[in-house]
Amino acid sequence: MTPLILIIDDDASIRRTAGEILEQEGYRVVQAINVREGIAKLKQLKPDLVLSDVMMPDGNGYDVLDALQKMEQPMTPFIFMSGEAILAEDIRKGMRSGADDYLVKPFRVQDLRESVKTRLERQQHLNEMLHAFQKEPDLPSFLNGTESDLLHLLETAPPTALLALRIDQHERFQRIFGREGTQMLCYSVFQRLRNCPELLAWDFYASDYDYQIYLLPRHFESTQRDGIETAIQLAFAEPFPHERYQLHLQPSLGWVYPEPLSNLKAQEWLERTNLALYQSRLNGGGATVVYQPQMEKKLHDRLFWEDELQLALSDERFELYYQPQFELKTSRIIAVEALLRLRHPEFGMVPPGDFIPVAEDSGLIVPIGTWVLKKACQTLSELQKQGHGTLRMAVNVSLLQFQAPSFAELVSQTLLEANISGQQLELELTESLLIENFRQVEELLKALKDTGLTLAVDDFGTGYSSLFYINQLPFDTLKIDQSFVRSLSRENPYTLAIPRAIVQMGHGMGMQVLAEGIETEEQMQILRELECDHGQGFYIARPMPAAQLLSLLQTQAE
Repeated sequence: MTPLILIIDDDASIRRTAGEILEQEGYRVVQAINVREGIAKLKQLKPDLVLSDVMMPDGNGYDVLDALQKMEQPMTPFIFMSGEAILAEDIRKGMRSGADDYLVKPFRVQDLRESVKTRLERQQHLNEMLHAFQKEPDLPSFLNGTESDLLHLLETAPPTALLALRIDQHERFQRIFGREGTQMLCYSVFQRLRNCPELLAWDFYASDYDYQIYLLPRHFESTQRDGIETAIQLAFAEPFPHERYQLHLQPSLGWVYPEPLSNLKAQEWLERTNLALYQSRLNGGGATVVYQPQMEKKLHDRLFWEDELQLALSDERFELYYQPQFELKTSRIIAVEALLRLRHPEFGMVPPGDFIPVAEDSGLIVPIGTWVLKKACQTLSELQKQGHGTLRMAVNVSLLQFQAPSFAELVSQTLLEANISGQQLELELTESLLIENFRQVEELLKALKDTGLTLAVDDFGTGYSSLFYINQLPFDTLKIDQSFVRSLSRENPYTLAIPRAIVQMGHGMGMQVLAEGIETEEQMQILRELECDHGQGFYIARPMPAAQLLSLLQTQAE
């Protein structure tokens, strides 16, 4: 069937010109005059390609692209059209959002023809590949067998080594491309590995997971390991073309080899290979891990702490400590940050660094974070009754908690139950959270702002966010990471450069700036001279229980 192209633009002359050119090429064309009509026709007609203006009276092209990516066919090619004043950052933003191309108006006829033709041909090729995968019941050509076949082989002929390879961030790809699209991506990755000369003497076996594969050598010596890993890394060095993207992927590797494991049962080979792979993921992904016996102890320890965290929630073993935040000009306490602690009946007070990673990996950080939010607001309500009505409470929010359904409603309900205003609550978010689906983050932050609360970027300067995101989102405070504060010294004026820049940038965007980790008088004086607004750290006040905080606040009031 002849491809159907949807043109969305509020400029009638652009719609007419582009439509005439494409109809001459034999395409079917439909038009929309704004975002609302464009999204409606997108859902109704399911076009084969979309051409969309960026800025329109009732919205922008990114809204159309978001709507496309939520449909059953998110692979539809999407091309932005914009005026001559377009900036490089706008083009990068469009590509990051999932656009295939950017045409600058007024565009040349040939540019329009080539852009549309190229995208449609690429899409046709992807559709043919997907159809072949769905139609062919047998294994793809790069595989020697299934996981069941591998288990049978391990039972009859113990190997000299076994390697498991997993594509990192596969959950993210599945959200974007769906299961079938992610399967296609994995197939293209594994096919490239199959063509590596160093892996020609290795057999590839499917895992029960689309994003993982087992590699079994016909002969292996430990001296070969570095060469194999280098070959795999080189295979991943070039981007993988998939749908409208050039994807830069990274693998995690888990090894088992050879003695004293020669007497292992077949299932134990797989279990230990997967355990090494799991340890790679715990290390942040993109790493190689060789199985070590102590890994099993670490795994059992992790499971132990997961159980302990469940008990801590039900038995109320968690506690909140509060670290004051001071106005640097006046040394007056203006807010406190709620910090989580765990009091264990056997081990005493457990440092957060020992249990927070377990909570995040297991998903328990969501109910724990809910408890922290509610407890912190209850404490603030009690402090208000003691006469400290202007105090603000800062609470950290994890990525998983932020992404949980109805998080904004939870915050609103918690404020209502505690009988405090939104202006007295500040939520602290890390930079890394901002790059995870920018549009969704933007909408949620605006919903949170509607409750009246303030928002802070925690550990600013250490993450990977773009200043574009910071400027576009409704933040009120930048928190300078303590690594920049602890290095402050008059003897080395270069240590002042980054804090000074953050203060000036924050003020320039209408934000307050807070410095974390102040540990010396010199650091505090320097920050005052840099006109930093607020500070916290051991030099000013350590984290403390609520009763001690109340005493400190009463002393200040006197």
